[in-house]
Amino acid sequence: MARRVEFTLHAPSTAPDAIRRESPLREKLYRAHVTRASEFGNLELDNTSIIVRELRLRKEKAQLLGYKSFAEFSLVLKSRVTEARSTSSTILPRGAASRTQGLC
Repeated sequence: MARRVEFTLHAPSTAPDAIRRESPLREKLYRAHVTRASEFGNLELDNTSIIVRELRLRKEKAQLLGYKSFAEFSLVLKSRVTEARSTSSTILPRGAASRTQGLC
């Protein structure tokens, strides 16, 4: 009885040694993996317009809040959260900082 093997576009199916080298199936899986949700793959699954919209909205958000870019906004936000956590963990008992997160 033949054994059924299922491959997906997720690891480890796409790992280099999952399929023998120089195999047409390996090439098909590779091409499907690198073109998923892009303008080079199945056009029904292309999410380029969604990504472009998201990037524009992030830029607009950052500029409305007074930052040059979303990257700058994100870094400032993360550093403030890190500061707050390190400050609260020295004052509160261990684990209390995570329970109070979101209350501010």
